[in-house]
Amino acid sequence: MKKLNVLSHYLISLILIPTFYTIVFSQAETKSVPAKWEYYSGKDKKVSFLMPRLPVFITESNPCRGENTEVYAGYNDGVVYTVRITSKVELSKFCSQKKDFDENNFAARVTFLKSEKADLKEESDARTGIVKDSVVKLVGNIIITRLINDYDNKRWFEFNIYGADEKKPEVKSFLASLKTAGTTGIAIGQGADQTFGDEVSDTNAEIKVLQNINDTDGKITEESVTEITLKIKDTFPRNFAVILKPRAGYTDNARRNKVQGKVLLRVTFLANGAIGNITVVRGLPDGLTEEAVKTAGKMVFIPSQKDGTRSTVTKPVEYSFSIF
Repeated sequence: MKKLNVLSHYLISLILIPTFYTIVFSQAETKSVPAKWEYYSGKDKKVSFLMPRLPVFITESNPCRGENTEVYAGYNDGVVYTVRITSKVELSKFCSQKKDFDENNFAARVTFLKSEKADLKEESDARTGIVKDSVVKLVGNIIITRLINDYDNKRWFEFNIYGADEKKPEVKSFLASLKTAGTTGIAIGQGADQTFGDEVSDTNAEIKVLQNINDTDGKITEESVTEITLKIKDTFPRNFAVILKPRAGYTDNARRNKVQGKVLLRVTFLANGAIGNITVVRGLPDGLTEEAVKTAGKMVFIPSQKDGTRSTVTKPVEYSFSIF
């Protein structure tokens, strides 16, 4: 009877152990969407370009230079793709120093990019000097930027690749994908509500759910962190890098109540390129914490990569709110 009981416990364990790992795998948040390269249309329905999935969308403004920029960004297979469309807008009356949008804005952008990234080298097919129909390509260690000046329509386009070269067919297609002649793609609208990553299968992923205990500001907290390691064919090492960190906006209540300070988050950057769990370490009232969490979900990054694996990392992310 004793041997029978031992055998029964052994058989039950054989049944339960695989079931446990299946539950962990199915509950793990990989935040994935299947990649499917298609044309997407931005705010201007007449402008379209290739993206691997619905991109996140943010806007950046420099009203003292008469510029407004739409930024579209997505991730696929270790590579970040961004499209920036900068257009002329009216100058703000609150600027102490103003510069109206003209043909020099594009030249200034090219100069700025060169100075910001010392490794960027120009491979330009533009004519001598910056002209209204210039096309400039800048190539660095992990970045390729193709800028197309459309001064007749008071705008320019930037196609950026982070983490790959033009040997990948999809990279070459993306850089040449701009269409402006009345073509339309899938409407981006407000864009994806967060950054999504590659699909994860049980053949290339090791997934664990860990219980972390943190000491934050003297308070002991617990959080579940999904740890994912992806096995890939690409063995070229890459460091973790945040490519796009959108600014968090003020809420009306916070501005009315003059709330200022910093929101501190712990963000899990998943190995498949998606933003995972976001834990609030230190918050602010009047919706600023929620605004920071929503904005953090739209960060776009390159996962760390070593010896044919991409890994999940959890890092602190801070958002500052200042009225002045």
